[in-house]
Amino acid sequence: MKLPNEVIQYSKKTLNPILSQWNTKHQLPPVLLFYGPEGVGKKEIACYFSQWLYCTQRDGNHTRPPEENDFKVCHQCSFCIRFQSSHMLDFTLIGSEDKIKIDQIRTILEKQGFGPSEAPLRIFCIPNAENLTPQAANALLKVLEEPPRNWLFILTVQHPSMLLPTITSRCQKIKFTSIPIVVIEKILNKNSKNLTPEQIKTIATISQGLWKKALEMMDDSFWENRKKVFSFFASPQKNISSLLDWTSKTPENFSFLINQVELITHDLILWTLSEKKDFPTSSFDGKEALEKHVQQLEKKLTTSKQKQNFWISRIHDISKTRKKISLPLNKKILIQELLFPWIENST
Repeated sequence: MKLPNEVIQYSKKTLNPILSQWNTKHQLPPVLLFYGPEGVGKKEIACYFSQWLYCTQRDGNHTRPPEENDFKVCHQCSFCIRFQSSHMLDFTLIGSEDKIKIDQIRTILEKQGFGPSEAPLRIFCIPNAENLTPQAANALLKVLEEPPRNWLFILTVQHPSMLLPTITSRCQKIKFTSIPIVVIEKILNKNSKNLTPEQIKTIATISQGLWKKALEMMDDSFWENRKKVFSFFASPQKNISSLLDWTSKTPENFSFLINQVELITHDLILWTLSEKKDFPTSSFDGKEALEKHVQQLEKKLTTSKQKQNFWISRIHDISKTRKKISLPLNKKILIQELLFPWIENST
C-alpha cells in the first residue's frame, strides 16, 4: 500500500531524531522497533524509511537541519528503482500474517559475515514481529546481541510487551500514534471521488486516526455492511436471522459486527447525554435507524438514565464476547447471546 504524503510528513516528526542522526553522523541504532496501533501503517513507514536511507538523491540538500527535512525520496535513482521493483539485494522483508518461523530467520543467519553488497546498509524489516515463533525469536536474538556492522533491523509490533524482553532491550523504540482527523479527511478527499462530505467525516471519525483503516472503509462493502447493522437496530426481531447468517459466514464479518455494535452503542450513550441535540458524526449514516431504535426502547425504558444503563450493560456484554472470540465456541450462538437483550427490549 502506497504511503500517502500526509502520512510521510506526519511520520517525519516521529522519526526526526533518527533522520538527524543519519544525516549528520551516517549512523543509526542497529535495531529499531516501530510500535503503535494496528492500522497506523508501521510496515509501510518502515519500508519507506528504508528506501529513504538508500535513496542517493533524497531531499536534494543534506545541509538543512532535520526540522526542514522533507523526508522525501526521488523515485528515480538506481537504488529507488530497484527498491520499488523489489530487486534491492540489501533489503529483506520478512514476515507473515500468521507465524514467522525459524526458517525465515535462517535467511538472516546465512548472511552473517557479509556486509552490504551494493548499498551503505543491509536492512532487514520484520513486520508483525509478535508473530515470531519461540524458536524464531531465540534465533533472531542471537543476531541482535551483536549485530554485524552496517546491518539495520526494523521490527514492527503493536506494543513492545508483545516481544521477548531480551529482544526489546536491544531496540531503540519509536512510537507511532494515530493521525489527526483533519489529516485523515485530507487523505480521503484525495483518494475518493465517490464519497460524500458526510461519509468522509464519518470514516475519519470512526477510523480513530488510523489511515489504513480509513482507506479500507472507502469500499462500498463497508457501507453495505453498516446498513445490515443499522437495520438490526431499527427492527431487531425482523433482521436478527439474516444478521446471524451473515455474521457467522466469516471471522471478518463477526469482527465487523462486534466493532460496529460497540461504536454505535457508544454513540447512543453520547447522544442521550447531549439530550439528543448533537447527533454523533460517526453514526451519521444510521440516524433514522437509531432514532427508531430509541423510540422502541422508550416504550420500556422511559428515562434517559434507564436507557444509558441499558447501553452500558451492552458495552460490558461486548467486552465479554471479545474475550470468547478465540475460544472454540459457535459464533452464531455468541452473537445470539450478545444481541438478545436488544430484541427483548424492542417488543
